[in-house]
Amino acid sequence: MGLFSNKKNNDEKENTGSQQELDAIQLSTLAYIPGYKVVKSLGIVSTWNTSDRPINNGNDSLKETAIRIYPGCNAIIGCVPGISAVAHSGYAKDYFCYYISGTAVIIEPEN
Repeated sequence: MGLFSNKKNNDEKENTGSQQELDAIQLSTLAYIPGYKVVKSLGIVSTWNTSDRPINNGNDSLKETAIRIYPGCNAIIGCVPGISAVAHSGYAKDYFCYYISGTAVIIEPEN
């Protein structure tokens, strides 16, 4: 397997989480989730989608990325969404790119 190979080892499984796990992850544009405290900051996550897919897919994609990179993540704070136009794309219609990034964290309820 070369450096840029797309093949995966048999023991290297992609964990994108179940729908229940995705639904349990909270998103916030704030630096916190009201009623919770951040107990561990895991790192930055980001994703993008084109306009031919629903925007909600971007949120699920961000959550999937967080689960894959940082198992145990239960919230993403400081989310910053954006839209970028892709004019003259060569397709029958023009597309836009929806992107979102934030910080994956572990939270627990405040006492």
